[in-house]
Amino acid sequence: MAEEYAEHSREMERTALSLEGKARLRGQLLGVLVVLAVLGTCLIALDLGYEAFAIALGSGTLVALAIVFVLGKVPEWLKMREPRDRESN
Repeated sequence: MAEEYAEHSREMERTALSLEGKARLRGQLLGVLVVLAVLGTCLIALDLGYEAFAIALGSGTLVALAIVFVLGKVPEWLKMREPRDRESN
């Protein structure tokens, strides 16, 4: 019975690691798609003469990506926060 439990635990760990790897890959692919979309938007904005918009969008995206890659996660102050007390409004 102990051997069955140990084998089950190992199988669960293998499954968890596999799912985690797939989730990381999916996140990286979606990140690349977002960056390419922002880059395309910036290039179109530049072509149409909206330089300030293109600079703001591009630099904001680069700063956000730099923060995420340096820290390895999204900082708490960048996450969307819900109102503290909805009942008082």
